[in-house]
Amino acid sequence: MSRSSLRHAIESLAQKPALALTPEMIARQIEAAGQGVCRNANQALVAAQGSLQNSIAALSRVTGAVRAAKRQNQILAGAAGLALVLGWVGGCIVPPAIDWVVPEAWQWPEKRAESALRLRGWEAGERLLFVNDPERWQVIQAAARMSDANSHAIAKCASRADERKLKSVGCLIEVRATD
Repeated sequence: MSRSSLRHAIESLAQKPALALTPEMIARQIEAAGQGVCRNANQALVAAQGSLQNSIAALSRVTGAVRAAKRQNQILAGAAGLALVLGWVGGCIVPPAIDWVVPEAWQWPEKRAESALRLRGWEAGERLLFVNDPERWQVIQAAARMSDANSHAIAKCASRADERKLKSVGCLIEVRATD
């Protein structure tokens, strides 16, 4: 290499900033760069902590909302159960109480019995008599059969009592043996 090209290379190197730097300057630059990295890392850490806190708060709100919804469902179920019990009690107490206070001529209890038994008046009454006292019902049935079988003789006796203006007269009727 020639002397001039060597000089030119040395001058060119002298112009380079790395050669103009002293070790103290390099140490300050390294320190500044380290502080910048540390500052950036601290800012990133603070941002991550804030994001974490926001996420924790959001999760807390969500779990609180879930707890509140669960509690509301429990309250709603309790209210529904209470309404069911009160409705049942009201349905058992109120209609009979109303039946007791309305005029008897309206025959509401009898109509409710017919409706409950799904039978018309006479059939509902027979069913009630039979269920409440079967032996007595059999006696009533026997008396009805005896009255039907002797209706002509009973009518004659009643006519004779009317003619004589008596409270009662003796009658002959036929009684059949029970089966």
